[in-house]
Amino acid sequence: MEKFRSTGDSHYLGDGYYFYHDLVQAEVWAKMKVSRNPKYSGEDWAVLKCVVDLDEDQLLDLDNRDEQDFFFSEIIKLYEQLGANQLELFEYNDSYLCNHIASITGVQ
Repeated sequence: MEKFRSTGDSHYLGDGYYFYHDLVQAEVWAKMKVSRNPKYSGEDWAVLKCVVDLDEDQLLDLDNRDEQDFFFSEIIKLYEQLGANQLELFEYNDSYLCNHIASITGVQ
């Protein structure tokens, strides 16, 4: 399963696995991944249907309003901490923040 794990600070929402409730959204993501990344140029795309059994503490479900609120509150906290320490970000993307949240919550 590890070979399917998305990793790197330029990935959509950080390291991990991406699952979608919406089939159309899953197809759009798969097609975009293949068409925009030279690493996958010419490769076929696929969407797999699966049942996922996991500990809810290991999941960030951004379709859930409470988890969206948590995500955005962490963005605000990060910027407040940076400002309090007179630091600024030279580059920001959601992937950096998601990897930061995973590190402070112990999620892998």
